[in-house]
Amino acid sequence: MRRNRWLLHMHRSTGLHNAINEKCETRMSASTTSETGRPGTSVSEARKLFPGAEQCTYMNVAVRGLLSTQVREAVDHYLDLHMSGQADKQEMLATVERARERFATLIGADPDEVGITKNASEGLNIVASSLPWKEGDNVIICAELEHPNNVYPWLNLKPRQGVEVRTVPPRDGHIPVEEMIAAIDERTRVVTVSTVTF
Repeated sequence: MRRNRWLLHMHRSTGLHNAINEKCETRMSASTTSETGRPGTSVSEARKLFPGAEQCTYMNVAVRGLLSTQVREAVDHYLDLHMSGQADKQEMLATVERARERFATLIGADPDEVGITKNASEGLNIVASSLPWKEGDNVIICAELEHPNNVYPWLNLKPRQGVEVRTVPPRDGHIPVEEMIAAIDERTRVVTVSTVTF
């Protein structure tokens, strides 16, 4: 039987909460400037933007990610424009492009390498259905630790394209990197691994 891996939040007094904050502060302080040239934001400063994170470390980002005050203000502005009939399609598209550029900068990519989808499931389905598959190609996945939306798009390729889905079992509740690498061969087209497992 699988253990429940959902941890909705941790109270601020827990050691894990403190360890997460310490690690985040270390990583953020290593990055001295943001894209604007201003000093980077500390974890405590970033936390103030998320009222839901004032009393806990919120980790249920797969279903109900917390909104920041900035996002709330942007949504309110968008809704106000629609209510008054003043929504400008060109400005909305420009906002999307600004977001794409800023995210690309954050991850060290070019803007044309960033796709914006409504959610990860849609993005995975786009990738799975757009690659030029050939019968005998394969995908490698640790399916037991993945969300179903990172399993079914690949399984769906077998009857439609003749793609083999190689599932690697977890080791001690973790993705076994060595075994994933060992499963790769000349016909491997995709190795899919989540940053946070299900």
